[in-house]
Amino acid sequence: MNQSDGRAPFLVVSLPIQHAADPAGFARLARDAGARMVEIRLDRTPGIAPFDAALPLLFSPRGAEIPGGLRQGLDGLDLDRDLDSKQPAPPPDFVPLVRSFHDHAGTPSEAELLRIGGELRQRGATLVKLAVTATSYGDLERLDAVRAALLQQGPTVVHAMGPLAELERVRSPWRNTWTYSTLDSATGSAPGQLELARHLALAAPTEPAIFGVAGSPQAVARSGGPALHNRWFAERGQHAHYLRFPLDNPVADFKALRALGVRGLSVTTPAKLAAFQASDDQDDGARATSSANTLLLGRRVRALQLDTAGIVGGYPELRGFGPVAIVGTGGVVPTVLLAGQRLGWRNVTVFGRNRERARELAGRFDARAAPLEQLGEQRPALLVWCLPMDLEDLALPNGPGRALDLRYGQTSPFLERARAAGFSGLDGQAMFEAQARAQSDAFAEAAD
Repeated sequence: MNQSDGRAPFLVVSLPIQHAADPAGFARLARDAGARMVEIRLDRTPGIAPFDAALPLLFSPRGAEIPGGLRQGLDGLDLDRDLDSKQPAPPPDFVPLVRSFHDHAGTPSEAELLRIGGELRQRGATLVKLAVTATSYGDLERLDAVRAALLQQGPTVVHAMGPLAELERVRSPWRNTWTYSTLDSATGSAPGQLELARHLALAAPTEPAIFGVAGSPQAVARSGGPALHNRWFAERGQHAHYLRFPLDNPVADFKALRALGVRGLSVTTPAKLAAFQASDDQDDGARATSSANTLLLGRRVRALQLDTAGIVGGYPELRGFGPVAIVGTGGVVPTVLLAGQRLGWRNVTVFGRNRERARELAGRFDARAAPLEQLGEQRPALLVWCLPMDLEDLALPNGPGRALDLRYGQTSPFLERARAAGFSGLDGQAMFEAQARAQSDAFAEAAD
């Protein structure tokens, strides 16, 4: 039984519907890209005729009938526990015989998965495959335990599916006998599969150190962090990889990610307060703002507040401005106020609908507080937008001045309106890159 060792991962790719008319051509593409086996999903490509393949073929009926002409060319067979119970049994010495279980709704208990794996092994499987949908990072912990137990009995693949599967899939070549992959993101056969080229780029004797961005699914999806940090890891020659971690319950998720061996996190909205609360130690910026945008997950959890460094380092041209209007009272505002102190901002006012929160923030950072509705009556030299939405019905003050929107990636309606009102506009890209560089230095140390 061929097995991955991390340096030469055994990668299986499925024939996609888009290539069903030329399966031999697809097999050549897969071979040239580094795949070791092609899976033929007969439920998706039922009309496949016999063909000469450049790679071994694994047939997965998934409830479909195996055409008689194909039975002679089987290099491997995957029988689903629930869908293929009526398929004719292969000869006793047939190898490889994969017996699989799939759950597209959730992750059964550890005991149930172990029971299913044992049942499949008893039915003659030379490789047991379990593919289930992870709905929490605790599910990934459970799958690690199940995989470790089943591997003691023989070849095993335990895969997570769904939006939380990325961590398990990245580590799969070091932990599973095989890894199911895809040639490109448009042709995957299961949610969560990674591109084959990504697996091969990570090939090494040991697993990469894992870091990532953690926050709401929307914030994580639009983050530019993975591209930046993975480029910097490569430039440093470090075997590390940066992922996306959408959070549902930040406190529980931080605990689970630490247990899963994640080394560090860049924390985005709305989890910066939770990150601070989850830490054992904090730097001065985190203590001053009661929030953190960086967690180092060692034996003790250390919280860093590097957004302040991002503003100070990203916008040196904003030093000494005043008066300053800060719009919003959310988690990033304490960071902005602290950065303003370090940049020497004068006559700072926090505008917010939550007046109690605005007064509390103003009191902590020697600023003033005012109702959001009064913003249009002001004449600030610097207008800082700290809201996640645009509030196009809110009157803005008139320029001249500078307007800073901490969001990045595209021109916002707020910046368009601010420019029309006489302000020159800045987005949050410079802040993002400056704080990401500071995070990269911290991550690089943690990766060694």
